[in-house]
Amino acid sequence: MLKRAMRIIDKSCSKKDYVFIAQNAKYEANILSHYTDECKGIAKTPIIDTILLAKHVLPKLSNYKLDTLASTLGLRIPENRHRALSDCFLTAEVFLKLLELQKGKHEIIYLDELLNIAKIKTKYSEPQQLTLGDFMGL
Repeated sequence: MLKRAMRIIDKSCSKKDYVFIAQNAKYEANILSHYTDECKGIAKTPIIDTILLAKHVLPKLSNYKLDTLASTLGLRIPENRHRALSDCFLTAEVFLKLLELQKGKHEIIYLDELLNIAKIKTKYSEPQQLTLGDFMGL
């Protein structure tokens, strides 16, 4: 079932440019990394971490847990917190509020600026250095 879901996501990512948004995105990136050899669309899709964005927009918080961010941003924490769908919606709300907060500062206007601040580096998102032997097939 998971492989089928990954193929569906990969098909969408192969057709258009998307960006994944996640709280503590290294966890999700680790899961996705297991499928990047067979899912090139997923492999090319950047992942933005709301924690990295929050550290930029709200640098003095004591921690960057999803509940802390939601409370700080005045968002209601759902009763069914720690369930996948409700956490996805809450992460999306946090992301949008963080973008709204920084809008007046004009620090992030373009996607490239957002990626420079909040994109996580993964083994599949960074260029690989080839050796001469790799290049020449040795």
